[in-house]
Amino acid sequence: MINVCVVNPNYYRSSGVTVCIRRIYDNLPRAGITWHFVDCGYGDEHEDTLWIPRDRLVKLSLMTSSPVSLIHACVAFLRYVRKHDIQVVHVHHRRLALLLNGLRAFSSYRLIYTGHLTYRYSFLFWLCSPRVSTGVSQSVVDNLRRTTRSSEIRLIGNGCDFPPACPSVDLSKVGSTAVCIARLDPVKGIDKLLDAWRILLDRGHECRLVIFGEGLLPDELERKAKAQGLERSVEFRGFHRNAVAEIDHALFLVLPSRVEGQPIVTIEAATRGSASLVTNVDGSRDCVPPDHGLPNLVTFGDVTGLANA
Repeated sequence: MINVCVVNPNYYRSSGVTVCIRRIYDNLPRAGITWHFVDCGYGDEHEDTLWIPRDRLVKLSLMTSSPVSLIHACVAFLRYVRKHDIQVVHVHHRRLALLLNGLRAFSSYRLIYTGHLTYRYSFLFWLCSPRVSTGVSQSVVDNLRRTTRSSEIRLIGNGCDFPPACPSVDLSKVGSTAVCIARLDPVKGIDKLLDAWRILLDRGHECRLVIFGEGLLPDELERKAKAQGLERSVEFRGFHRNAVAEIDHALFLVLPSRVEGQPIVTIEAATRGSASLVTNVDGSRDCVPPDHGLPNLVTFGDVTGLANA
């Protein structure tokens, strides 16, 4: 039996990282692993930890900016590792990876870092990066090769079950509706999507956009939509536990992000027979089949190009 401890800043219910962690957990039920989870309590968004056994979840302030509190959290973490005989620590955040790699001087656990985005080169992270790293897409793996000293780098994907045949789309039901499922944060480019939708309406298109998600900007984005006169064509539905099923009621999915690691929602849309319109950025490019290209090549922030696509 191997004891594995997963360490993450938080377990936001709308986070793709949380989805990835849960899928690893759910899909290794008989792999001889006992799972433990550390929640650093970073941020204030809604978390989803109901799937984690209560006796396997601990909160430690490993992301705190207070040196004293950080030392206490590090000591508590090392005690937790010894108490539960943790052999492998799996971390999903660069700052935490640096910290936990340093703490290996006081413990014998093996450390695995999983990258979920592409980052600029940082000398400190390159110098102190873990020996073993994984990336959720080929873009992330290539980035890890450029920005870390990891001697072992592997590609892991967010698995989805594809049907034997591609489902058909009933055009009579979906009409001219598009759906966007994303955190309402600046990196997702929802404000640019609203600008593009205004252009479509000005061109005489009768189209509807349904946005699912929560985050930092819901009030700001709804005010922007109202100011642009989009109340009748754009609908904000907030957090939805099974938003992926709503893809069936739309002609296509749109994800106008500035950067992605591997957008899970685009893969899930594909499993349901629906296309995705994505920006030409790392992560999103990885979701395009190898024998195809991005026909639109939409640059992030190009609202006219997004409207044209």
